[in-house]
Amino acid sequence: MDKYITERRARMRLEWFKKYEEIGNISRVCAESGISRKTFYKWYPYYAKEGLGGLRDRSKRPRSHPKTVPKDIQDLILKLRCKTSYGPYRLAFYLKRDCGIKLSVYGIYRVLVRAGEIKPRKTRPHKKPVYYQMNYPGQEGTGRCQIHAQDEAQEQA
Repeated sequence: MDKYITERRARMRLEWFKKYEEIGNISRVCAESGISRKTFYKWYPYYAKEGLGGLRDRSKRPRSHPKTVPKDIQDLILKLRCKTSYGPYRLAFYLKRDCGIKLSVYGIYRVLVRAGEIKPRKTRPHKKPVYYQMNYPGQEGTGRCQIHAQDEAQEQA
């Protein structure tokens, strides 16, 4: 996001708290500013603790990924891959048997893809089915049965 926009939003939030210090009524400040009280209460602790710097937008990115494969295990997987050139299934088997490390095959696959050891598989595009539709209800088709019926009608005539 543009630095100017984030700074503008921070200044807008600062105005809420300046109004609050003047008026002293949160409900009235929120009504005049067009925000909810929940929003006011969300940002007030940041302002009280950090001032204007605390009112800037915060990243929504997670701080940690608890289920990621640890770096030392990733190094072990890559080392085994370079040494043996095994795929994810065999690597999972040998990691469990030799090292006592139980990892899913897909977890090992993702480690190898991130390291550039394996290229992700390309899937073929699915063809759209061809739908046939009659122009009006009861329309006679041109299939084999209809052609045969037309031949019989001509023979009777």
